[in-house]
Formats: sequence, C-alpha cells, structure tokens
Amino acid sequence: MKRHIFKIFLYCICITVLLIFAGCGKQAAPKQSPVPQAEIVPGSGNVMVKPETITTKVNEEFTTEIIIDSGNQKVAAYGFLITFNKNIIDVDVAKGNSGVEPGKDGYVAAQNANNPGKLDVAGFDVYGKGPGKELHFLTIHWKAVRTGKSTIDIKVKNLVDETTKVIGRPAGINSEVTVE
Repeated sequence: MKRHIFKIFLYCICITVLLIFAGCGKQAAPKQSPVPQAEIVPGSGNVMVKPETITTKVNEEFTTEIIIDSGNQKVAAYGFLITFNKNIIDVDVAKGNSGVEPGKDGYVAAQNANNPGKLDVAGFDVYGKGPGKELHFLTIHWKAVRTGKSTIDIKVKNLVDETTKVIGRPAGINSEVTVE
C-alpha cells in the first residue's frame, strides 16, 4: 500500500513541476496537423465548465465551476489546460490562488495563469475525492475585459483514480462567454 501511495505521489509531483515550469522558456512550436476533437461520450471522465453560457458586461467579475463526472471512481490526480480569448476575458488572479480555488469536492496543487489566454491547473490527493457524477472540483475567477465572445475551452491532460487508472474517457465540455 505504501509503495502504491508513493507511486501516485511521485506521479503527481512530476505533473505539478511540469505545469509550473510550462512556458518558462520560449520554444518554436512544431507544425501540427489538425487533430479532430475528442468525441464527448456521456458518462464518467467528462470535465465540464459550468455554467455552459454566460452573459456579462465589460469590467464585471464572474466565476465558473469545473465539474467532474468520475462515475464510481475517486479522483486522485488531474491536469487541465483551460484556454480562452484573452482580449475578451481574463483570469482574475487577485482572487483565490492566482484566480483558482478548490470547489467543495476538490483540491488544487498548482496553477499557472502566467501565459496570456491559458490557465494550467493540476492537483492530486493520495486517497482521491469522490466518487460522483457532479463533483465541484474548482472555481475559477474571471473578469470581462472587452465586448465580444470567448469560449472557455478545457482540455483534460490527465484524470486518474487512486490506483492510477484513467477515469472513463476523459473529455472536456466547454463554456461560452458573451461580454456586452
């Protein structure tokens, strides 16, 4: 059991270190072929940004919640990349811990809001949280910058249980923000 917990702990530390130092050095991005979006399959593994649609005004603050459907598995480690149009909305880093707070069912180990238009978030809990169909894992604080529309796009880098098994078929479900 101790070896298993140590393995999860080491895995999560590696993820955290990678997220913290992502973007510290500038590298030319390799050209990539278009990749089709992951098919969103109802059931465990879905990570949702809620509410699905938001309408706000310039200079107003608002929050979104990251909700995880972990089915019958506990969430022991996760890594998400959240992207958005920085010209329309931005993470309010003055709130929470760099704009991010754990939800009632969640936890946060590291976040990086230093790259415009991107928010990296990762966390781990050796024993896991959940299971559940609608685990409120994170709250993200935002501010409206300019009129227009922005998608809050969430990519699931990893989502595993306390035995390091992948939870379901991880897929992100996005949110749309309109600033008037």
